Parts: sequence; structure tokens; C-alpha cells
Amino acid sequence: MSKQLLDVLLNERLLDEKSYQTLLNKVRPADKTAWLSHRLLAAGVAFILAGFVCFIAANWQEMGLILRLSLPLIGLVLCGAGAYYKKLDTWPGQGFAFGAAVMIGAFLAVFGQIYQTGAFLYELFGLWALLLLPLCCLTRNKWMYLFALYVATVYWGSFQGGILTDGFWWVAFGVYFTAWALVEFLPACKNWGEGFKRFIWMPLSVYATVWGGFSAEKVLNFPNAGYYLAGLVLAGVFLGYAHHKKDVALFAWNALALTGLICAYLDQWLGFRTLGLLIYCLLFAGSGLLSYRFWFSAREEIK
Repeated sequence: MSKQLLDVLLNERLLDEKSYQTLLNKVRPADKTAWLSHRLLAAGVAFILAGFVCFIAANWQEMGLILRLSLPLIGLVLCGAGAYYKKLDTWPGQGFAFGAAVMIGAFLAVFGQIYQTGAFLYELFGLWALLLLPLCCLTRNKWMYLFALYVATVYWGSFQGGILTDGFWWVAFGVYFTAWALVEFLPACKNWGEGFKRFIWMPLSVYATVWGGFSAEKVLNFPNAGYYLAGLVLAGVFLGYAHHKKDVALFAWNALALTGLICAYLDQWLGFRTLGLLIYCLLFAGSGLLSYRFWFSAREEIK
């Protein structure tokens, strides 16, 4: 995408003025300082929260009972206060809200470790997902909704006994496919953007690849063959749809997923010997080259 291409589309009346300005601001941000500031803020929030969680985990044995409980609670209160004073319609306010979302999970983990509230991991993620729902309603942030969906997915996987179970496969596929389809086809969700949509369908490809890889060694065994073939079909269908829609990112990711499934199947005979590794490398290189050619052809066709 370039300004010259946008100008052509505008002159040919293939873009209205509002869409033109929106896309132009992505290609050439009017306020580069604000554009960079927003992304640095998001990265800074992520690093601070990750550091806080890792700090508690690394110093767990040296902490007393009160300190273990108070740290995530203090973080939760501070994040809540920050979101209140900065307001949720601002970037800093949204950053504080995400901090509160993570602190809720950190406190539940600490509380469960101290009092041994249960032996099952799904209890933590189930309660965490429920507590995230009010935050989703308050922030009305699409990424908060997606975060809650990821937490709920981990809950369901843990509840089923792991991600490689029958129940999790079909529920995860159904939930993520439905979410992707809503964002793809529902007009009200169109303004959520391509980037958000890809964070929804990406787990579909990831899970198909993981399931297919784990099933590959028993792919001739009837129960596992279905999941492996489902992974192949899923990647193939999304690949065809991406080709039709000229969605380069969707095409590239599913080309990678399909290549991973094929390599997992070939591993039965090739293993990790030199010949096998060479063939795997060639297949993945071919997948990357195919994605590049698709990007190039799609770009030329748009021009």
C-alpha cells in the first residue's frame, strides 16, 4: 500500500474521502509522534506487567504471606485508580485497565497457591474469565474482549483435561470460527479492523497444526486420523478463502500451518535425520516463497 495507490483509488472513485483519509493515516500517520507514542505505551504496559508477574514468581519462596497477597492487590488498586483518573476513553486509561485485568489473574494465582483452593487449573481461568467480563463492558475495548476469549479458551482446555482432547477441539474450533465469521461478515464488526480479525483466526491455524502434529505419529489410527485430516482441511479451506479475498496475512499463515502438518506427517519416515531436516527446510522455504509470490501478485492486481 502506498499514497500513490490510494490516490489512484480515490480518483477512480473506488474509495470515498473518509476511507481514503483513514488508510492514508495508516500509510503516513499525520501525527507520527502520537502514532509512535501509542505503540510504545502498549509495549511498555506489556513489559511492565510481564515483569511484575515474573518478579512474584521468581521471589515466591522469599516472600511472606502478607507480601504475596498484597503485591497483586496493590497493583490492582493502583491500576483501577489510574484508569479512573485517566478515563477509559484515553490510551493511558485503557493501559491501566489492561493492567487491572492481568492483576486479577495474578491475585487469583497467588490466592490459590497459598490457600490451595483447588487442584485444578481450570478453576483459576474460569473465575478469571468471569471477572474480565465487567472490564470488557466498561472499557468496550476489542482487545479486552479478545483477551477474555483467550482466557476462557484456556479454561475450557484445562477443564477438558488438556488442549489435545476431543471436547476442546470442537468447542475451540466452534468458538473461534464463529468469532472470526462475525468479524469477517457482520457489518457492525467491520470497523474492528483486519489486525483484530487475524488474532481471532490465528488460534484456528495454530490449534490445527498442533493437533495434526501430535496426531501424525498415529495418523493411520482411525481416532487420530480424523483430527489430522480436519487440520489439513481447515488450513486448506482458509488458504483458498484467503486467495479469493486477497488476504495476504491469512494466506501466509495457513500456508505455514499446512506445511507444518505435511512435515509432521513426513516425520514418520524421515525423522530428524539430515535428509528429513533438509526436506523440511525446503518445504518451509517453498511455503515462504509461495506466500511472497501471492503477496506480489495480489499487490499488482490491486494496482
